[in-house]
Amino acid sequence: MQSCAYVQANLGAPCRVFLTEDTPLYTVCCVGKHSVAVEIGPQPHGILRADVTLTMKRVVGLLLDFAHLFNTGHELPPTRVDHIFRTKERVNFPRDADGDLKGVIHPSLQDNDWSRLNPGDPIFLTLDEEVITWPGVSSSNEMYVAFVNEAAYYEKNLAFWLCTRESKQVAGLRRGATDVEK
Repeated sequence: MQSCAYVQANLGAPCRVFLTEDTPLYTVCCVGKHSVAVEIGPQPHGILRADVTLTMKRVVGLLLDFAHLFNTGHELPPTRVDHIFRTKERVNFPRDADGDLKGVIHPSLQDNDWSRLNPGDPIFLTLDEEVITWPGVSSSNEMYVAFVNEAAYYEKNLAFWLCTRESKQVAGLRRGATDVEK
């Protein structure tokens, strides 16, 4: 979390933290004790966007700067991490009895990752142009959406993630300290 706070403080652009602690992921970034993955976008496949490329370069540079500070014994003070989105539920596309897709993301939800979802908000539009709204049934009152309509998730039956939003105070960090918080 300290590395996330460091990037948030130095990036000069929105930086969200997507936590999947309760959701098993089967990716290379999850094999280490403290994994991290950087995703910047959206960016369509086969397209090179300068803004996305430059932001990725800046984030990777900041993460390397953070690792250098830690590895050279610099004490990193207690800090706060904002814009933490913790996964709570997977939402699938509407399907018919045969399992075929019968609806798409509603236009008002498209391109609105990280926004709050309220009960009654439209989430899908069926192929018959029926609007499907979010009932608001969840373990939390405030839910946010993430990775809405990502092409890579179609085969995983994932229309979007429902997340809670939080901030967290993290302890100071110094190499060799025994009371370091995860």
